[in-house]
Amino acid sequence: MEEGQGGNDALLATRFDATIHPGSNSDKKDWADALDVDRVPARDGEVRALLTLQDLVRLLEQGFEVRLFRAYGAEPLNPALIMPDEVFKNWLDDQVNTLKAKPDPKPLIDRDL
Repeated sequence: MEEGQGGNDALLATRFDATIHPGSNSDKKDWADALDVDRVPARDGEVRALLTLQDLVRLLEQGFEVRLFRAYGAEPLNPALIMPDEVFKNWLDDQVNTLKAKPDPKPLIDRDL
């Protein structure tokens, strides 16, 4: 059974729910900055994203480990999933305030020496 062009178009329009891990890039602290994908909120510091097939191939070629959880066909975005700007700003302010309330510990070595 031949799929034809429609099957390829559907595959190219598919988005994959995935977590991205450093893989062979684990020696770099800022490995997540090089992803060049739109991330979605995740728990416990995970890097989670909806990836295109092209994103998936590119990340694997760059040495990242990608774990897939679900495939989504192209369809209109559910408006209930869109976070209003004010809600996001409040969430971001809470995150920043939490960081400000918990300053980093002081280094054991005095750097002024």
